[in-house]
Amino acid sequence: MRYEESMRGDDGQQEVVFSYLNTEQRIPQDHPLRGIRTLLEGSLRELSLRFDALYARRGRPSIAPERLLRALMLMVLYSIRSERQLMEQIKTFLQRPSAGFRKASRTDWTR
Repeated sequence: MRYEESMRGDDGQQEVVFSYLNTEQRIPQDHPLRGIRTLLEGSLRELSLRFDALYARRGRPSIAPERLLRALMLMVLYSIRSERQLMEQIKTFLQRPSAGFRKASRTDWTR
């Protein structure tokens, strides 16, 4: 078992995982979430040192509190009642053709 120097998880952002478009390309420039994200990121930067003080120095890393707070903000803004529904909404969003996926055809599965 590998232990890290801090139990606070990393808040690194993956640009592209299962899509050809990154997050910046998926969300229109004039979307209200962009302004909210700017405010939220500033607040999270200010809270970063406080988050560090709350975590033990040794142990297995957790999920970064910034990620959890971003997810909670989406749940509040979109009136999503549970984490399961949030994951379903994200999955649905990522499967949209505008997110960089094409619909699978029958021939894709028979090759």
